[in-house]
Amino acid sequence: GDHFELTMKVWRCGGRIEIIPCSRIGHLFREVATRPYSVHEWQVVHNYARLAQIWASDHLHLFYRVKPQARFMWLGDLTEQRKKYEELQCKSLDWYLDNIDHELKWESSHLCLWTWNPVNYFSWCKKPYPPGRSTIDHMMPYQEFMEA
Repeated sequence: GDHFELTMKVWRCGGRIEIIPCSRIGHLFREVATRPYSVHEWQVVHNYARLAQIWASDHLHLFYRVKPQARFMWLGDLTEQRKKYEELQCKSLDWYLDNIDHELKWESSHLCLWTWNPVNYFSWCKKPYPPGRSTIDHMMPYQEFMEA
């Protein structure tokens, strides 16, 4: 979840991205067998749920469509995180979707789930998912992407 929180702070709260010559930044995603510690799915969902409460509070219905199991998780006290968000005078998620991440805005109206569940039948993906995606069953059309 760190990547999501940092992205929100940079774009919505007046941060900046600097390009430093000769620098290298990366993320090493380890397969389950090679992780130095165990990570359970519920821990990841819990962390995203905490972030959603702060950074997507006006779009929680979309988060819960993708992660319905988070709806009833106890998230702990988020008072300090909310206070920091308010102190930074961050722009809204709607601003971010309208001005920065047009593809995410498009995807928000095309969400679907790959795990079949009778409760979420109408959110169930009907086609194979595109490579690298897990919450949509088709990509934003190229022409739409270029015009956005």
